[in-house]
Amino acid sequence: MNRRDILATTGVSLSVATLGCVQRTANNTTGTSDEGTGRADTIYIENENESESVVELVVTESDGTVVIDQEYVIPGKTGIEIPEIGERGNEYAVVVTHEDTIEESEWSVRECGGDGSTDLSIQLSERNTFVGTEGCDELSAGIQPDLTYGNHEEYTS
Repeated sequence: MNRRDILATTGVSLSVATLGCVQRTANNTTGTSDEGTGRADTIYIENENESESVVELVVTESDGTVVIDQEYVIPGKTGIEIPEIGERGNEYAVVVTHEDTIEESEWSVRECGGDGSTDLSIQLSERNTFVGTEGCDELSAGIQPDLTYGNHEEYTS
């Protein structure tokens, strides 16, 4: 085995060994600490369209308590953040209405080690409406480089 093969094997081994050891930077806009108070996860709605999108979001706790029932008018290429909505250990029913599409989903806010979270991601595009939850070590919602993010209260109708 030559030196290049050894370096390539070592590099792959180290990359695989550290996979999932990514530190997450929280988008906590309220300045509160998650320690000791129970983490509350965030909802991101990302309008990937060039044009404005109108979306209705209804989030309900498992006991039927409505957490959010709000319509948002989101400009093109804009994302909004609804911080600290989902409480750790709770399960929610999520209904998203966008144009002629109604997407229903379940959102479980799980225990995660360290800075992990299970944020809810809603992506609006011309082709489809996607509703999904991040895994504890994933970071995909709220970081789209071609979108400008704002406070959800600015976009309520």
